[in-house]
Amino acid sequence: MKSYPTLPQGYVPFATIDLVHNKKQFWIVNGLSVALCVIMLILPFLWGRSLRGFVGEGSLSALLLRLGALAGIFAYIALHELTHGAVMKACGASVRYGYKVVYAYAGSDAYFTRPAYVAIALAPVVVWGIVFAVLAACLPREWFPTVWLWQLVNIGGAAGDFYCTCRILRAPRDTLVQDTGTAMTFYRKTNCPAPPRPRRNGASRRFTGRPSRGVPPAGLRPARRGRGPRAFPNFRQGGTP
Repeated sequence: MKSYPTLPQGYVPFATIDLVHNKKQFWIVNGLSVALCVIMLILPFLWGRSLRGFVGEGSLSALLLRLGALAGIFAYIALHELTHGAVMKACGASVRYGYKVVYAYAGSDAYFTRPAYVAIALAPVVVWGIVFAVLAACLPREWFPTVWLWQLVNIGGAAGDFYCTCRILRAPRDTLVQDTGTAMTFYRKTNCPAPPRPRRNGASRRFTGRPSRGVPPAGLRPARRGRGPRAFPNFRQGGTP
């Protein structure tokens, strides 16, 4: 996995992902996020686990669980972007972090190879998915709804990462990706024209002082036929035939 500080020669942009200005991409990602959240809400009931401990009945423990869940969501948003940034740094790129009205981001001006960017995109959902799964299995049952809520935010919030991963896996292998944090641009290498094939008559060979085969030296070429007085014996210069 590696990155380039500047765009290598011969690369041109061919696709962009901009969820702010591209409404189609915006609705695709948000629709995918909603679908993932619904699936995550259904799964505990299929496994025989209840989310009742989170909703509680007004007890102090339920209130503390709610506060812990809320604080955990905000902490996770920061950890999610820090994980993106850590993998970017591991690829040799400088990283900047930012926050918009509804989301935070980690971005860079570097150009990442396809394997590098797949790792960058999927790192948070994989790393924190494993962490939350271990917590759900080890903590007491009353903590399961809280941890599962974090897992729901982890999976549902990674819809954009899943979308970007699918797009780049369908791109050519030599694709480079620049992720500024608010938009992504894909670059591919242009097809260079094939070099001209050498001629067989020696025109493209090294000069040896001898003319090419079949081409007489200058001054020794035969005169063209059909010109001069011999071609028109009855025509005299300055007169009539």
